[in-house]
Amino acid sequence: MPAFQRRNTSMKTFRIFLLGVFSLFFFSVASRAADWQFFSESPRGDYFYDASGMKTISKNVIRVLVKLDITPEECERWHARFGEKYRDFSHEEELKEINCSTKKARVISVTEYDENGEVIDRVHFGDTSGWDRIAPGTVNHALSKVVCKRQRAGKR
Repeated sequence: MPAFQRRNTSMKTFRIFLLGVFSLFFFSVASRAADWQFFSESPRGDYFYDASGMKTISKNVIRVLVKLDITPEECERWHARFGEKYRDFSHEEELKEINCSTKKARVISVTEYDENGEVIDRVHFGDTSGWDRIAPGTVNHALSKVVCKRQRAGKR
């Protein structure tokens, strides 16, 4: 077989290999896509939690990602207060921990996104974030009811 044909064959093999790698990556990412479940609303917008991403950190502590789809009015408030980068503010995601036995919550991180899914700002508090009491009638109260119920049912 001439050299140029061997090179074409090896290039085809390499392309098929790359296609396979990218396909595996794509499908593994797609299988871990968030399962956003609505749980509350407020004047700021609608709240969802990622049911598929909940993690048990300890016996009574659940880590969960919460998404707030903000209202157009909330976007306008943020734009007026914090400037141009918030013109297309779309949603924020908070990584939270809920302690089901002490009825306390804390925020681990907050990420704000624009309409294109680009990060506007990100703050990471980590495990040093303080625990706050979950007051009745709040968004955290609605979240804790859902998350702790799932934990008790064994659906982590």
